[in-house]
Amino acid sequence: MKQVSFLLTSVCMLALASGAPAQSKEIVEEEKASALDTIYVTARRKEENLQAIPLSVQSFDGETLSRRNVDNATDLTKIVPALTSAQSSRDEENYVMRGQSGSGASITGQQVTVAAYFSEVPLPIGDGGGAGRYFDLENVQVLKGPQGTLFGRNATGGAVLFQPRLPGDEYGGYLQAEYGNYDHMAIEGAIDLPFSDIFKLRVSGRAHQRNGFTENATVGGTQDNREYWAGRVSAIFTPHEKINNTLVFDILDRDNNGSSNHITLVNSNAGIPRALGGAVEAALDAKIAAGPYVSLTDSPTVNILKSWGIANKTEFEIADNLTLKNIFGFRRLRQINRWDFDGSSLPLLHFDTCATEALCNTMATGEPWGISIRQITEELQLTGTLLDDRLDFTIGGFYLTTKSPDANYIHRSIGVFGLNTDINQFIDDTSKAVYGQATLDLSDWLLDGLKATAGYRYSDDERSVEISQVDNGRCTTGDVGAPAPDPSTSFNCLQSVSAPATSDSYTFGLDYHVTDDVMVYATHRRSYRAGGYNPLAGPALTAMPPIPNAAGLFAYAPEIVTDWEIGLKGDWSLGGMDVRTNIALYTSNLDDAQLNQTFTGGGGVTVSAVTNAATAEVRGVDVDAIFVPNEFIEVIAGWSHTDAEYGQFEDYTRRDPVTGEPSLQSGRIFPFTPKNKVNVALILNAPLDDSLGDLSASLNWAHKSSMILGLVPFITLPDGSNVFDGESSQGASNTLDLDVSWANVGGSSVDANFFVTNLTDTTYKIAGASLVNSGLGFNQRIYNEPRMYGFRLRYNFGG
Repeated sequence: MKQVSFLLTSVCMLALASGAPAQSKEIVEEEKASALDTIYVTARRKEENLQAIPLSVQSFDGETLSRRNVDNATDLTKIVPALTSAQSSRDEENYVMRGQSGSGASITGQQVTVAAYFSEVPLPIGDGGGAGRYFDLENVQVLKGPQGTLFGRNATGGAVLFQPRLPGDEYGGYLQAEYGNYDHMAIEGAIDLPFSDIFKLRVSGRAHQRNGFTENATVGGTQDNREYWAGRVSAIFTPHEKINNTLVFDILDRDNNGSSNHITLVNSNAGIPRALGGAVEAALDAKIAAGPYVSLTDSPTVNILKSWGIANKTEFEIADNLTLKNIFGFRRLRQINRWDFDGSSLPLLHFDTCATEALCNTMATGEPWGISIRQITEELQLTGTLLDDRLDFTIGGFYLTTKSPDANYIHRSIGVFGLNTDINQFIDDTSKAVYGQATLDLSDWLLDGLKATAGYRYSDDERSVEISQVDNGRCTTGDVGAPAPDPSTSFNCLQSVSAPATSDSYTFGLDYHVTDDVMVYATHRRSYRAGGYNPLAGPALTAMPPIPNAAGLFAYAPEIVTDWEIGLKGDWSLGGMDVRTNIALYTSNLDDAQLNQTFTGGGGVTVSAVTNAATAEVRGVDVDAIFVPNEFIEVIAGWSHTDAEYGQFEDYTRRDPVTGEPSLQSGRIFPFTPKNKVNVALILNAPLDDSLGDLSASLNWAHKSSMILGLVPFITLPDGSNVFDGESSQGASNTLDLDVSWANVGGSSVDANFFVTNLTDTTYKIAGASLVNSGLGFNQRIYNEPRMYGFRLRYNFGG
């Protein structure tokens, strides 16, 4: 109730602070012509003015993304203060927003907390934010907070929407070339082909190659390069004025040298470091001496991703106020990632799938892949208005199925002890939902400018896997302990695990348009993160003393998030300066929070399991602002403050020595969640004659306060107490990015651009894993990209 009282009081204060009574749009436009752009978004599954919707949203058009040199999720976080990324290798990126971390998310693991969509179709886990998605886009929209009512995938933290550019009405396009340091070379182009009013086509593509910036001093070559090509074909078919079909085909082929990981801390009391008698500590010393951009990994690395998909949207206008929409999606994803997890010159922990024939014991009948999935989605939606357009509604149904056409195969080795693990997985996930949401304009009944929104969604999920794990020639799943000399044919090791669950989501809200340029709102939402399974929890059954209800550890339930948010959106004129301020204050409560836990089971075998072990509270503020004092200067600023705290949680690493019950502990830390992030961009436009083109420069400053980079950033002392490991935190970091652009050079059709990212060449840790409290006894990290610079030329043709 405290949160509700606080939020309602704040709404009243915001409304009073807004001041003036409602004015007509015509009067406002007569008073001033604002320099602030009108931005249209589809955050509620239809096109609306960003300033008129009661949600916290940021949107960036394709030109802005290009000028800010956004090519992956990490780049996007520098211009969206509310967003961070979580990753254990450079090419594996998950989004984090409002304390909701995607760390640990995988096809067979936890669901993401921030869902990614491409052309209204959800992207599979593992294919949501890497390089190759950010070209030829209409916009990227970042929706903050739970998105559980209208979107196909429930998302407790938010959503990122990629909207590709669709065919235009006139023939035209562009051709673009880039060159920069580390032999950065890229070519990109697009063309619109409007064959008629009925059929229009757009074709676009991009190829990018850049040498790695990390030298491997052990096996030679470089890591952290970038090499991909991507293409899209989109078509609009309008056979009748009331029927419209939009088809988007996209393909992405990425083939990188793999990620450099760097060992950063060793626990000398842990199992492996203690057994190797100082060798791991010596490897750490050598790595520190080599520096952040020299890798000592002793295993060749690679990351290959092949992704393609189709999004087909058909709209049928049944009546002037009623539209039926069908969205069909197909996604195919294959990926293999070989990497040296420990990041040292020792073979401590390698994910070396099919690096040699001996390391390729796959049950797949075709080409071996670490991830090989096929996703099909189907969504039917009815939108319309009633009550003389006072009531705006959307109802629909959603279906998703994800399957493995062949085995997903992983080989893992601990070479210092000759330990080998072969894992084959067959995935079968389904999600079904029905939903509805409506907004009622109460202007004629209660208060002019007041609207109420209500929505509900019922979801039925079932996550299933058939898994075979073989450790050193014996089954760890299925017929546990049975010989399995050839893991590729040891079908007796197969074991089926499923986790069915149902859940509901809702939203309730009020928004009040104080004037045409000022709105305040309050909303209350509930969403969830789907549950899942722990197929390798078997050793928990034989732990001593016995763990009560150990069988329950094979599955975990959905994580529930309820939140309250209030906001103010306003366009103002202050002393002749146009200002836009969007402010959101929120508080979120997590129930049955899903925690990754690692503990010892029967026979001393380590168990890694997700458990519903805690509650948590997250409070924060998001501020987005634009200041335009004149036609030559623009300042874009943002601030995000997040205060996240777990309550007491069940700790399976510290169980009662007699009863086996997990103990209640406190102090669990939210990973990848800085308390403060700030972004300020200064844009200067030169006063050139129109015949010379448009010359501008922008400088973007991104600040991030310290944050925790691991799920288990502590060491357990002999007395059972936990202490912070001293390394799993990155201190405050600051980066500067510079861009100078000259559009229509000398009145021509050529645009020129010079860019520098990380202008001050700052070095800091961005991700990794904290395993110092496990038997492995080490932490490993990934470092940010060094300074990059280059030139870009673009030729525009046609309309």
